[in-house]
Amino acid sequence: MFFENIDKVKLNNMIKENKNIVLLDVRENYEFKEKNIKNSINIPLHELMFRVDELYEYKNSEIVCICSGGKRSMIACQTLYEEGFLNLYNLEKGLNNYFNLI
Repeated sequence: MFFENIDKVKLNNMIKENKNIVLLDVRENYEFKEKNIKNSINIPLHELMFRVDELYEYKNSEIVCICSGGKRSMIACQTLYEEGFLNLYNLEKGLNNYFNLI
């Protein structure tokens, strides 16, 4: 697989240990404004292909793709992989699980 699924415990450990981690939130802008993880970047999934150049400076960084439930973020991982990004992670069950909303 070209990305690793991670849970919220692993994500929190990655955030604590790695200051260069990139948190890419691919939810819609209105979802992002309601609740998000501090310092995350918001690029809605439907805009990602057109805005991927905004992420090229992070091409060698660890990138965690995030959405509400884990589906859009898997698509984002695939999109980034096709653009040459290699250190990709998907937050399983998304922010609903991360913030204990489900």
